[in-house]
Amino acid sequence: MNRIAIYLRLSKEDEFASDESNSITNQRELILSYIRKDKTLRKMEVIELKDDGYSGKNMNRPGMQQLLEMVRHQQISVIIVKDMSRFSRDYLVLGQYTEQILPFMGIRFIAINDSYDSEECTGGVGEIDVAFKALLYDFYSEDMSQKIKSALMVRKREGRFMNVYAPYGYRKCADDRHKLEIEPEGAAVIRRIYSDYASGLGINKIAQNLNIEGVKTPADYVRDRDGRDYFRRGNNGNTWSSYAVSRILRNDIFGGIATVHKYHTRRVGGGGGVPYPKETWERIEGAFPALIDKETFEKVRAKTNSHRHQQRTAERHMLQGKIYCGNCGYAMAHTNAGRHSFFCSQRFTAADPTGCVKSINDSILEEILLELIREKIRNRIGMEDVIREEEAKRKGKISEARSRRHSLEESVAKIEADLFHAYEAYREGTTEKETYLEQKETYEQMLERLKENLEKQVQAVERMENESPVPEGWTPDSEYLQIEALDRTIIELLICRVLVYRDYRIEVIWNFKNEE
Repeated sequence: MNRIAIYLRLSKEDEFASDESNSITNQRELILSYIRKDKTLRKMEVIELKDDGYSGKNMNRPGMQQLLEMVRHQQISVIIVKDMSRFSRDYLVLGQYTEQILPFMGIRFIAINDSYDSEECTGGVGEIDVAFKALLYDFYSEDMSQKIKSALMVRKREGRFMNVYAPYGYRKCADDRHKLEIEPEGAAVIRRIYSDYASGLGINKIAQNLNIEGVKTPADYVRDRDGRDYFRRGNNGNTWSSYAVSRILRNDIFGGIATVHKYHTRRVGGGGGVPYPKETWERIEGAFPALIDKETFEKVRAKTNSHRHQQRTAERHMLQGKIYCGNCGYAMAHTNAGRHSFFCSQRFTAADPTGCVKSINDSILEEILLELIREKIRNRIGMEDVIREEEAKRKGKISEARSRRHSLEESVAKIEADLFHAYEAYREGTTEKETYLEQKETYEQMLERLKENLEKQVQAVERMENESPVPEGWTPDSEYLQIEALDRTIIELLICRVLVYRDYRIEVIWNFKNEE
């Protein structure tokens, strides 16, 4: 199909780099100008895909996912970007697409500023240049990430709001998106929650009252306000829970306080936040307009701190995350207090909790599930397929891990060779000493990081190669596999979820198809 996909990306990196050439408009003009000058390309239909505000280290961007979907369905024949860093700043991912996936799919890839056109690249030097530039992008991302974090920290300390969306009860000011103003509808709900809790109402009862009255949850409120859904929610994500109420009561922003230095990421583009110790957090009073008066806010904060549950020391039950209430569909909680059991916590907050499960003993569940699993195995329904599928998945993961290890080994070898050639050039007088020392420092930094990653990858491959798809405790004989007791591995392998109903009827959704 003669269609060109032009991909444009702008991120926080570009905002702090102050490089106008990276703007979406300039990227578009550069690519369209390139297309107009090429007699083959200008005859093709052009489709534009873009991402604004997304890191190049993470491929999970809306525009990029749409582009890859087109690749999978062979709906395009050419991809054009301003430079390779627009596509990805992860050198392993970039190499995988430019050297394997896109050539296999027959898609031409052009990076204008890198003078790269896959149609003119037949192997060898071209691929090496791509890998080397990608390595530099990788280091650039790490360096830029630190600069961005520092700049964001300064802005937060100045009282500027830097999050993507305004929280419940606020909206961004029309004339300055880094300032917040109070939104009356949401603010009334927040104030009610604080007032009810300060007056002695429990968190569960507050959530239940909100559900009975049909008050919008934070997720629904923000979606309707902004016309965009920022949250991942399950089938029942539109009801208030005790957790949602608790988060509101513990959020400093409603007292007008900005909390800085709370989380960090382990790697650039990795997603997810790792909390810093609370004693290192910075709290800036008066950074935002307060929804709650100081006296009420401090009273509520003291109460929530005194009611904070002690961290659990008991081990996680093997069935946790697999047991669901058949009425409301929520995952059931487990308690070790008194009679060890699973219970539906939603019955404390739901508008109509009559159908939810009050409690079921965990040992009874274990006995029932063990017998059901044994029955399935005796009937040999899908068990061979389960093991075969698990083995196929395992082999696929090992193959991918080996490929990544090989890519890292090749990158290490190339950088070591470049370091040697840099030294040779200096020794022969081709390169000045200062230039050589700069090159040496850069290459050694690259090697240090690459070798660390390579060692981790080698260990990961060894660990995966030694793993078995058959859980420990399974003993094959001439007719079927025997299971003496349940464990988490067996449960993960066989069971998708277990639905428990109010009348204690149990429905198991298996990870394999029934063939009865």
